[in-house]
Amino acid sequence: MDINLNNIPTFDINMDLALKYRKTSNNDYRNFIEFFHATFIPYIQSIIKAHPEYNRDDLEKHLKLDITELSEKVFSSANVYRFYLETHARKFLLDNPDKLEEVLQDVKSDRFNSFDKVDHSEYANTFRGLCMTYVLELLPTYEDDLRDYINELPEGYYTQIVNMQRAGTPQNKIWDEILKKYKNEYNYTFLTLKDFSTRARTIIFGFPEYLKADKEELEKYFRNRINTSILDLNAQFDKLGFTKRGQEIRRNNLNRLGLSELAQKLDDNMFSNEKLYGAISTLSIGDLIAYNTFLVNRFSKEADSLQEALFVTYQYELLDKFLDPEVQKFLKFKETLNMHTETDLSERYEIDRSSEYPTKDDLFRMLKLLYPKKAYSALVGRIARLPEARKDKTKVSIPGLIHELKKQYPTREDFEKAITAMEDFYPSQPEVDLALDKIAFMHTPTKLFLEDIQNQIYEASSDEDFETELSKEEEEETFGNISDNDEIIRYSYRPYQKYMFNSYGDQYEEYFSKQFRNIPKYEFEPEDKLPKSDLKEDSKKFLRFYTPIYYSYSFKNDFIDSLIALIASDNTISNAGIIPSNISEDGTYAEFNRITGIGLDPALTSPVQVHTSKRSITDFLKEFTGTSFFPIYEGMDDFNGISAQAVYPFSKNVTKYLKTILKSPELSPEAQRYVSRLYSLSTRKVPEHLRSTTYSLSGKAKKKTVFNRRYVDLDTGRLYHFEKNQFVPIEPTPISTIKKPDEITESNKTSNSKKGDGYEL
Repeated sequence: MDINLNNIPTFDINMDLALKYRKTSNNDYRNFIEFFHATFIPYIQSIIKAHPEYNRDDLEKHLKLDITELSEKVFSSANVYRFYLETHARKFLLDNPDKLEEVLQDVKSDRFNSFDKVDHSEYANTFRGLCMTYVLELLPTYEDDLRDYINELPEGYYTQIVNMQRAGTPQNKIWDEILKKYKNEYNYTFLTLKDFSTRARTIIFGFPEYLKADKEELEKYFRNRINTSILDLNAQFDKLGFTKRGQEIRRNNLNRLGLSELAQKLDDNMFSNEKLYGAISTLSIGDLIAYNTFLVNRFSKEADSLQEALFVTYQYELLDKFLDPEVQKFLKFKETLNMHTETDLSERYEIDRSSEYPTKDDLFRMLKLLYPKKAYSALVGRIARLPEARKDKTKVSIPGLIHELKKQYPTREDFEKAITAMEDFYPSQPEVDLALDKIAFMHTPTKLFLEDIQNQIYEASSDEDFETELSKEEEEETFGNISDNDEIIRYSYRPYQKYMFNSYGDQYEEYFSKQFRNIPKYEFEPEDKLPKSDLKEDSKKFLRFYTPIYYSYSFKNDFIDSLIALIASDNTISNAGIIPSNISEDGTYAEFNRITGIGLDPALTSPVQVHTSKRSITDFLKEFTGTSFFPIYEGMDDFNGISAQAVYPFSKNVTKYLKTILKSPELSPEAQRYVSRLYSLSTRKVPEHLRSTTYSLSGKAKKKTVFNRRYVDLDTGRLYHFEKNQFVPIEPTPISTIKKPDEITESNKTSNSKKGDGYEL
């Protein structure tokens, strides 16, 4: 594969960019340690627990397979947006025959007669470009089917159609004559009326008719694909520990609001994949799109942390250390602490450091290694999370913990062995920082390489140097298995290793070898004991971990465009739109940052929010709808400090519980807004505090509350309502009458206490 090295930064420039990026990003030692302990160690432990027979090579192969499988699932999942957008492209082209004719003429010309030519044109990443690639993809199938349809028609029918066409007979008239002939003159059991209709109408009406026939198959295929995508990604999240980590973050957020019982209810609402299949089967296409978007977007946020943990693990040969019996024993003790610490409180325990048994001080040393970011008081509180342990304080007593420690390590000598093994297990902060520098350094050239892969994939069959056809031996060595999935892009890593070495050569090894010698831990280590800085080996490891990240980000345009198309054309989601950074005090104008958010309220346990540039939203919207009007996402402040982490469809028990606690007078205004919003997601209704009260003109009719959706002209920022099929500018609100969110919530809270849950229209 020919690779353009002209746009690759030199070593010094790329290293400078990497260090600047590290200073401004969140991938620091503190975040690494948090992810490593909360997610990565349990993930590795689960593998070892399931496979106690594993040696180091077995464990490495297992990790390689997991990352390869994740890459395949992310690639396949991100691809579903392509099929969703194709359903919109088909409808757009049928509704606009002149546009269809333009696209047909374009893709038949030499300028646009391949996918690659469209991708390198002014239509790349646009809705027009999508329509062109959809037609390009469909035309060969149409031409093949058309030949088959002609051959499968009853004898003489095709000749009659051609003669009438040459005579200038209108298409509808030709169809009426042919259909009448079929019904009156023939009884072909081998060709049903439905099949005959499909074939004859396609021959008579041409490619537009074929687009119509493609609808049912496309929509059916899409639902199957997105259901599979959601199940696959949820399974990956469970395996890698993302789901558990999301639950913990959500639990901490809700505990802050005094909603610990709700946190437990939501934890209990987590579905196994078998039950999840039934739950998502009732969701609308809009809800499924939102759910899949949450999962792909969530992965892209967790992926960097996973990549760092994997790279550091290989860099410092932690796989061997994970299998150390003393380390294993130590890490298993963490599971014991989290499960139970019940003991007889009358038993006495040694506290003297000279004791032959582990003491209270030893317990603290262990806790600091297991939970390195926590203060001592928080450590003890973190030990037992089970509901019965929270109710029975004896289960989190210091004597109880020492009792468990003593059972695990009968003597001080046993304990000191474990402490030594664990202290040697963790890389120091300078070591981790250096590994993160390597990751940052390789990010830009790797991204450029993968862009080259993407650009050339359609021409791979004619490029002998593009190594998509791997030998079985190389495919297994590179990916850990042999793929039977034709949709996944799989290629040799050899061109990439050569590409990196040609770009940076010995400079990489020389720079990082010097940096390692500056780390105190390695000051007196012989050179062969230092972590290696072999560019070819490091780049191969990085590429393996980075590939699923690249897949998730490379499809972001598609899932953003899908959400815009969904919001603009589907009213099944009650509240969805763009998120303003500010709205003028009189309520007539909205302001937006350059990077802004899109929010949706699907029938899931959290809203879904993603970010992109305002310009890309505006550009796609104008192509898709012909206007720059887009709805506002309302009530963003209801979720302050509560990010979407672990998302599932609602169970009946959770919906019932939400309805009950809405009436509680003990909820804070912030908690009230959050609970009412969550309840609205479960009922598919907009909450009371986002509604407006209206009366009849006579004043005699009963008042009612409605959700008066606001729209914004993205070109001007002006706000509108949509009334009587037209956009009407919102009139200025006198500033003296404007209520703050807390005042609105308090008012609704008082009203709700008098008239039930306040959600009936």
